[in-house]
Amino acid sequence: MIARLLALVFVLSLLIGCGGGGGSSAKPDSIRVEPLGVTLRPGRSFQFTAFVGGGAFPKLTWSATGGTVATDGTYTAPDTPGDYQVTVTVTDDPSLSARANVTVTGGVNVQITNPTPLPLMSPRSTLDLNAAVTGATNTEVTWRVSPSSAGSINADGLFTASDTPGDAEIIATSVEEPSKSARVPVSVAANVAVRMTIEGKGEIVLRMNTDRAPITTGNFVSLVNKQFYNGIRFHRYEPGFVIQGGDPLTKTEPLDDPDIGTGGPGYTIPFEDTGLLNIQYAVAMASTGRKVGGGSQFYICLEDEPSLDGDYAVFGMTETGKEIVLTLRRGDTIVSAVVER
Repeated sequence: MIARLLALVFVLSLLIGCGGGGGSSAKPDSIRVEPLGVTLRPGRSFQFTAFVGGGAFPKLTWSATGGTVATDGTYTAPDTPGDYQVTVTVTDDPSLSARANVTVTGGVNVQITNPTPLPLMSPRSTLDLNAAVTGATNTEVTWRVSPSSAGSINADGLFTASDTPGDAEIIATSVEEPSKSARVPVSVAANVAVRMTIEGKGEIVLRMNTDRAPITTGNFVSLVNKQFYNGIRFHRYEPGFVIQGGDPLTKTEPLDDPDIGTGGPGYTIPFEDTGLLNIQYAVAMASTGRKVGGGSQFYICLEDEPSLDGDYAVFGMTETGKEIVLTLRRGDTIVSAVVER
């Protein structure tokens, strides 16, 4: 029993104390503090621990350049962001001290990072949004739309515009700190235009008919706002008939590759009987067959094509740049496409 007590006393003599305590006949020869650095939000607390060498249990004094620290090493961050130091010192021997660094952040901050600013949208179009949360352990956000009638947004930040044009706000709120949120405005407009810049040739403006073709225009605008068409080449030219593009494979594959003409966004939309006609300069959704839904490929009529009426979803008209449309050929590249009023 005595041997066990002696062993316990020996172990205790090696243990390192924190916070204060009574003094022993042994003199300390070193001191350290752990951890050496932490990052805290304003007002948050953290327990530092002091380790004393030399088999001693001296009284310790804690101090901080900002915030407060208790006699047991519990530090509470100030309200002001910045860099601070926490120091622990052997009270009877100020030459023995150790320091830890504290970075106090500006608190939780939420920012909608992509895309910004939000592009113009059309009814039923979609947009992927991302949010960044700093100063929080949990970086998740909840999403909502205000007013709620303006559309919907899922947990992953996919916003779907309603059928009704108008202005709204998309709001991302920190899960950890619900008082912190970010807001961005979004505008949904009817009959928007898509301005395409064609490499070496100029610009064409395609006016969408969102009233007659809400599904098809919503899909087309969604892809434009994702910059899907940037870099795509027109892969089909039929003189006096159509010029066709929208296959993403043309960004990386040669035009004589047998797969060219089969590419799309990875999904199809249902066929939409818009009642619009395949007249010269009309814009329509290309598909694998008559009255079959498409994906991303579209064509522009170079002449009136009544044989196509009712079987392919016409959803817009060339508004400006008609003379450029007539010069388009296989291999011409869409440098950029943007949505505008």
